[in-house]
Amino acid sequence: LRAAIALQSSDRIILCHSDSETALEVGRSLGITMFQGHYLDHLLLVTTDPQEMIRALGEAKSRHRAATRRASDQRKTAARD
Repeated sequence: LRAAIALQSSDRIILCHSDSETALEVGRSLGITMFQGHYLDHLLLVTTDPQEMIRALGEAKSRHRAATRRASDQRKTAARD
């Protein structure tokens, strides 16, 4: 697993189902820097201001819409060429 992770850029690997501090420790020891899972959701919930969470979610949705729009535009351009 360590060798496979080393072949990728650390910004391309997400350890999902990170449901404990142990999962984060193991991931970090393997060079993983991004995680998702119920444990992290809980940490964010208890440490983040609700208004900040709403703002961050809105920004994430805006970035997603922009990326989706760009991908759609690129497909349309490629189809015309």
